[in-house]
Amino acid sequence: MKKIEFVRLKSTLKGYGLGKGVKYNFENTREIIEEKAKEGFSYCGFVPVEQRGTGEATIIDLIFEKEE
Repeated sequence: MKKIEFVRLKSTLKGYGLGKGVKYNFENTREIIEEKAKEGFSYCGFVPVEQRGTGEATIIDLIFEKEE
């Protein structure tokens, strides 16, 4: 049986750009994936949980799985 875990991340304001306006970023994604790998989990992808009206994701769930 597989164990599934989700890690929720919220984007943070990183600055202002031209064209679309503000820039947002998801912090520490690499560190989270590396830590979960040490725990035996594999990264499966992500699911957008919340989006702005312009289509950018503001909240995502990273998806991890491992055999139990």
